[in-house]
Amino acid sequence: PKKNRKFKNFRFFFFQEQCAFSIIHGDQYECLDLIAKTPEIAKIWITGLMSLISNHVGICESEPSGSRPLATIRERWLGSVFDEADIKKCGCLSEKETVELVKRLNPRTLLCRVEHEVKEASVLNPDESQRGKITRSQFVEIYKAVATRSEIYFLMVQYANKDYLSCKDLQVFLETEQGLLGITMKICQSIIEQYEPSKEARELNHMTIDGFTNYLHSDENFLFDSTHRIVCQKMNQPFSNYFIATSFNTSLTDDQLKEPLNCKGYIEALRRNCRFIEVDVWEPIAGTDEKEPMVHNRRSTSKLTISTVLKVINEMAFQRTRYPLFVRLEIHLNVEWQMILVDMFHDTFGDKLYQPNNDPIDWTERRPTPKDFQMKIILIGEQLVGVESDIGEVALENENFEVQSGEAIDSASKSPKRMLFCRKLSDLMCPWAIPAVFKETPLNTSDMPNKNCQLLLSSEHNCHKMIQNFPSELARTAKDHLMLLTPNASRIDSSNMNPQEFWNYGIQMQGKFSENGGCGYVLKPSIMREEVYTPGDIMPIPPQILYLRILSGQHLPRPRGSTAKGNSTDPYVVVEIFGCPTDCTEERTRTVKNDGANPAFDESFQFEITVPEMALIRFLVLDDDFIDDDFIGQYTIPFECLKNGYRHVPLLNNEGEVLENCTLFVHVAVTNRYGGGISLKYVMYDSSIISRQYNDTCRISIKKKTNFRALSNPGVKDISSDIQLMSFETD
Repeated sequence: PKKNRKFKNFRFFFFQEQCAFSIIHGDQYECLDLIAKTPEIAKIWITGLMSLISNHVGICESEPSGSRPLATIRERWLGSVFDEADIKKCGCLSEKETVELVKRLNPRTLLCRVEHEVKEASVLNPDESQRGKITRSQFVEIYKAVATRSEIYFLMVQYANKDYLSCKDLQVFLETEQGLLGITMKICQSIIEQYEPSKEARELNHMTIDGFTNYLHSDENFLFDSTHRIVCQKMNQPFSNYFIATSFNTSLTDDQLKEPLNCKGYIEALRRNCRFIEVDVWEPIAGTDEKEPMVHNRRSTSKLTISTVLKVINEMAFQRTRYPLFVRLEIHLNVEWQMILVDMFHDTFGDKLYQPNNDPIDWTERRPTPKDFQMKIILIGEQLVGVESDIGEVALENENFEVQSGEAIDSASKSPKRMLFCRKLSDLMCPWAIPAVFKETPLNTSDMPNKNCQLLLSSEHNCHKMIQNFPSELARTAKDHLMLLTPNASRIDSSNMNPQEFWNYGIQMQGKFSENGGCGYVLKPSIMREEVYTPGDIMPIPPQILYLRILSGQHLPRPRGSTAKGNSTDPYVVVEIFGCPTDCTEERTRTVKNDGANPAFDESFQFEITVPEMALIRFLVLDDDFIDDDFIGQYTIPFECLKNGYRHVPLLNNEGEVLENCTLFVHVAVTNRYGGGISLKYVMYDSSIISRQYNDTCRISIKKKTNFRALSNPGVKDISSDIQLMSFETD
């Protein structure tokens, strides 16, 4: 429209292009040029006019019943549902029955809004005798008011030019927007059959707004790529090539001084597929009734029996993944209790227990992999070295390290504590993951017998020093060895470290959870496996561009603990990018006042991602009208797990639990996408659609002007938290 000479007028030139549209009418094709105040108003006009045109054409054409306006089919469907619910055949339902019927037809509707609409219709009924009751026509209007989302309706009309999608319309949408291949008419018919609630529409192979909304809310259209819900990466790489989901101080879930110990920490860690957990084993206190070793932390005042902990580990170790579980032991037992502990390991774990003496493979010749140790529990701890007898001394350098408050170990000023260790317990410890303290000075790898035989321990504090002083040495060490980082001792509240800065250097034992089927092992980027990479290095491939449009929110609750008056919510969305330092950025939408039910944000952003395998995208929803707590919900997803197209994002609370029916509706497009586990079926959109959807995009971290059409391919073409062995404290 701006090419029209009328728009060269000074008064109109500064309007956004999507505010303008033209109506071509009459036999002479006369043109009426219009400008709306906002793009939203223009969209409403365009949608309404297109709907009127399509309905008029449908009525005029002498076609079968399929040409009737689908709004009428929707109303007939709602009417038939009403009639079925009207058991008394009196032509009306009570307010309670109406609310229950609406919720049964669409569980996603907001109960308070449904109740409000029903009450309003009942009170405003001109016939006083009918007040407290809802008629058939009132029910239809109530349902349409609470169940129709305008942004989905606009999207549907954009592709169909009418109030429903035909099979052909649905095919074009799936191929063009959702980036799917091989979409046949039969597939479209099966989708309609599965999600369309109206029997009449199903028979006509049409999808109404209700069926389209159901489909967009289905698991098929969630943001997380379903191909990553199963193991999709090679599992035959050395352990040091993976980020490994790790738990530190697993027995604790809260304050280390006050919280009583229970098995919740182990249950939750294993439920989330942690593949590295810790068990501190102590002797029973003399003079008590305790008859077996106990599990507790130095600072805790309560205890767990070792048999209880081992039973939980045995039952849950491989419920969700078959890949190996590392159990790091801190032994504080005399030799007699050590022998008892050995028997308990054998009795509880049985064949699951990895016994190095029965392993025929020499791991000094090749490096062990997760595939080699499926369904095995691997014990890590002190070992007798160079001792022939059944009992010998071991240096507890490990324990000395744990006692420090995140400061570097000065071995010259404080020698390691020593204790007696029995051969039977030592023989159960993994020989290719021997714990060794990693100090802040550069590691002399030549002092090690081979790179397969060390689990390097370092503290959060020491690692920060290494990042500042020896970044290349740290990255090189993490490339060839397993590294376990422990939180600073000052974290008595069991708070977690920020793992991203350590992931960026390839440190393994910090947990990533969602990728690779949630199996607990996520393959490092190839650049970290094949060479020494440090953040800031120039990548050999061009960056990927993420186009992200935040359309709306659904059922956003008030912040928990908020003290603001009333029930209003003023939500806004913050999009955060975590990854290598050059990728880290954030942007926010505008605030939508007094609307938590279905706030319309409709804002677009673009981000430049240089190391996509390390990038995380976080959607954070906050309340702008808060006095105390402003957190509503969040969702974090690895960049490599994003799906193109229109997607719903399920929001989680502070504990990582899904908020019921609480979602964001977004649109995602990625250019220059290359491998990394993403299915090739996801393609770039048609250039005309990109220009229409993103010509108002906010530019972030982009150093040069981008031509959106040039970035797209014309037409449709075929197409929690994870370091290696870094630790985090379980929430």
